[in-house]
Amino acid sequence: FVDNAQVYVPNEYLSVSWDEKSLLSYLIPTLTGPGVCTVALLHLLVTAHNGFVEKCQNELKKKQKKKNIWGEYKVRVSHIQYCHLPDYEHQIISIVLSHCHYSLRHGEGQVVTYDLPALEKHFVDQFVHGK
Repeated sequence: FVDNAQVYVPNEYLSVSWDEKSLLSYLIPTLTGPGVCTVALLHLLVTAHNGFVEKCQNELKKKQKKKNIWGEYKVRVSHIQYCHLPDYEHQIISIVLSHCHYSLRHGEGQVVTYDLPALEKHFVDQFVHGK
């Protein structure tokens, strides 16, 4: 955590445990004081996200050996807004359910299959190219 932080996090903040009695100042991002914990954590998460997206792109390029449908996307912390975050219960679940097929087979019960290429295309169109 300390090695990947973009800001210096003093040792006194590294051993702090958070609970319902913790000060709110730890959660408000600042470059000095307790807020550096939030800034450092956010930087770590964004770096991990971008690394994951880059690895996915590389694997897709290897497997598909054609133009990458994802493009070259990286997320800067200054560009993240609430509207960029998909709502799991409403958006993600409805998209997944719209691309699954149900069938009943005697003796087996309900069989659910997913149209993964259509699901991937829908996600890319809505969440990557749409924003």
